[in-house]
Parts: sequence; C-alpha cells; structure tokens
Amino acid sequence: MPPEYQQKSKAVWVVVIIIALVILAFLVYYFRNQLPVYSPAAETAQTPASDAVNDIEKDLGATNLDNLDQELSDIDKELNTVQ
Repeated sequence: MPPEYQQKSKAVWVVVIIIALVILAFLVYYFRNQLPVYSPAAETAQTPASDAVNDIEKDLGATNLDNLDQELSDIDKELNTVQ
C-alpha cells in the first residue's frame, strides 16, 4: 500500500469517529432534555419546619377534607373506565 493511501485512510477514520461522537453527544443532549422530570414534592404541600405535636395538629386542622367523598367517587369512575 502506498503511504499516501494509508494517511488518507487514517484521516477518514478520524473524521468518521469525530462525526460519530458529535452525533452521540447531540442525541444524549436531546433525550436528556426531552424526558419529563417527575417531582413529587411539587404536588404536595410544604412540609412544616417543626414536628411538634401542636404544629401537626394545626396542619391537620387546616387540611380541607370537605370534598373527600366526591374525590374518591371520581377516582373510582376513572379506574372503572380504564379497565
């Protein structure tokens, strides 16, 4: 094999590897930004700073449970439509 051909062959391999790495980096970036991040803390109320009994009772007293039966029946309806 002539030396010019060997050098061109090496250059082609270097270019192919660089292109493959650029494509791989793009795909990793794209898919990391596309996946939704689930944050259960965003759906719940703030946790109180204190765990004293008085603070817990105050939080329980402030919890709104007026429509709990309605919400449970809505959940049952949704579950029945899924099955």
